[in-house]
This record gives sequence, C-alpha cells and structure tokens, in this order.
Amino acid sequence: MRRKDWLASLGEMSAGMAHEIRNPLGALAGAMQMLRKDATGDETNCRLMDIAIREATRLVNIITEFLQYARPPALNLAEHDLNKVLAETLDLVQHEARTRSNIRIVTSLATGALAALVDQDQFRQVFWNMATNAFEAMPEGGQLTISTSCRHVDAGGRKGDVIEIAFQDTGEGIPKQNLDKIFLPFFTTKKEGSGLGLAAVHRIVDLHGGWIKVESQARHGSRFVVCMPRSGDAGVRLWHEGRTPWKRS
Repeated sequence: MRRKDWLASLGEMSAGMAHEIRNPLGALAGAMQMLRKDATGDETNCRLMDIAIREATRLVNIITEFLQYARPPALNLAEHDLNKVLAETLDLVQHEARTRSNIRIVTSLATGALAALVDQDQFRQVFWNMATNAFEAMPEGGQLTISTSCRHVDAGGRKGDVIEIAFQDTGEGIPKQNLDKIFLPFFTTKKEGSGLGLAAVHRIVDLHGGWIKVESQARHGSRFVVCMPRSGDAGVRLWHEGRTPWKRS
C-alpha cells in the first residue's frame, strides 16, 4: 500500500512537472515560428530554426499526450449507442486515411443499437487512436477492417452481454516478445511515436470497466478488440455501483 501511494504521488508530481514544462515550451515554439517568418539570408540558420521549431512542437505534443494519460478526466457517463459513436468518428478516420498512401477502410457494423454506459468523447478518442495506430502499422498501405458485434459470455469471471469493436489491419504485426508491452506508457517501435496512444486507449477502456483483446503475428497484421459490457446487463449495474465483476484480460 505504501508503494502504491508512493507511485501515485510520483505520478501526480510528474504530471505537475510536465504541465509546467509544456507552457514555456509552447511559448518558445511560438516565438521561434514568429522569428522564422522574418528570417532571411543565411540558409543554414533557417534550416536550424526549422529543426528547432519541429522538435519543440514535437515535445509539446508528447507532453500533452502524457498529461492526458497521467490525469484521467472525470467521466461524463451516459448511455450511448457505440455504433453511432463509432460512425461519427469514422468521418475523421476516412479523411485521415486519404492523407496516407494506399489505405483502404472496410466497415461491418452490427444491426441495431449497441448501448453502453460511456463518456462518448473519450470513446471517440479510443476509436481514433485505434485507427491511427493501425495506419501506422501499414506504412506501405493495406486494409483496415472495423467491425462491431455483441455476444454473450459466461467464463473467466465474466457473465453477460459484451459489445466488441474490432480493428483489424494487414500491417506489420507485433512480435510475440512485444505483446505484453504494447500498452505500457512510452513503449514504441516507431521512429516518430510517443508510445502513449495505446496506453491512453487502455486507460480509458479500463476506466469504463472494459478490456482489450489483442491477436497479432509478425508480418501478418493485428486485431485489436475493445470489449465493453452492454448497458442494461446486471454486470453493468454492479460495475456502476462500484462492485464490478468485470476484469480486463
């Protein structure tokens, strides 16, 4: 318990420090952008200024992602149709796909409403992160299949109706030795990645009482499935009262 309290205090201190760093760093990036507009003449100086602006902006983005992870928001829970929340996010996902090379998106959504108690803004972020993670796993192009379904489970301490939202790509896949690490903060195999996208997804889904299943094989793509207890199920009522039988896998 002392270790848990110590880690919580360390997390709060880290988040506070990140917040204090982000503000002056953002101001520096903005000031450099203004100076760059007036920079003329020396090509080397202009190139160095561009590098400084790019790296400062990247650091601001990383710190912002870390703060979103380290300070989980108070959830604005309400009953929402996850099919509808996903459909609203798909417009942005389709637009992002068009900015990348040879990405095709296929959808297969279950008929009828898939109601769950969620913060819809947080779940839009989950769906966006899952889709962009799939895009990054397919640098040469490929297909992302997004599907929704509902099934009844009665195993491993779980009993009730479960909504599943699956993101299946045809990308590089995840090596077996990395499968246990992909949701850890700052773990990434990408050159430009912060390692916080999937960590944030895991945090949000976990806060909602859900879990994520991952199936992957190197060079044969990956399948991420977000699982949420369906609204109206007895398990959801217990969870909402703080007595959840749902455990993440």
